[in-house]
Amino acid sequence: MNPDTVSVIDFNSAITSGQTPLIGTIPVDCGVVGLAVTSDNRYLYATNETALPSRNYPDNCENSSGTECPVVPQQGRGGVLAVVDIHSGTVVEDIPAGCQPTRVILTNHDKVAWVSARDSNSILAFDTQKLMSDPTNAQLTTTPVGTAPDGAQPFYHNRLFAIANTNRFDSCPGAHGTVSILDFAKALKTGGSDATLGMFDAGVFPHQWAISPNGKLLYLTEYGSDILAIFPVNSIVDQLK
Repeated sequence: MNPDTVSVIDFNSAITSGQTPLIGTIPVDCGVVGLAVTSDNRYLYATNETALPSRNYPDNCENSSGTECPVVPQQGRGGVLAVVDIHSGTVVEDIPAGCQPTRVILTNHDKVAWVSARDSNSILAFDTQKLMSDPTNAQLTTTPVGTAPDGAQPFYHNRLFAIANTNRFDSCPGAHGTVSILDFAKALKTGGSDATLGMFDAGVFPHQWAISPNGKLLYLTEYGSDILAIFPVNSIVDQLK
């Protein structure tokens, strides 16, 4: 198994030349998916679904893959959250990040990294300062959500978190996913089921979130339904009361 890479592209040159100049590549682990850059452009956080064999992670994850229905999970290694120094283009730190981590989001002025651990059915929170100084104690909480979470979006003045539970592998094609709404503070401090304020049905394979500039609308791509769902934030908040 060979490492994957993160490609570095010069967009200014791409715009002026009409081509896509590749500056270089950064070796990471396997199945790199999510990326997040710190506000000072110093560090890049990357999620890798599976650790390289050289890490000697235990095979304690039932990683879902394939197209059969129902999918038969295969035992495999957990995933990795890697920290890349953008200036040098090298991985300066890495840490286990549950089973098949996909997305990573930075909040609290880049002090907290949230990771969707898809096959752990959980959202993990990491202290980014401890990631660099004390990685073995960097994980803050594990918050259970729905089946196979992927996209995550803070909203409502960072008081709530919307999680897209894809239900991608555990059910037959066409099965709908769900959305979990978390209390941001409870998820950060304690995790656990008490952080989930509500859950509602979504389309097939809900995938990625975005929020309107004024914070009043949430957008969710529902890959299997071929639609873009739009949710008024006030309506979600009202339903939680």
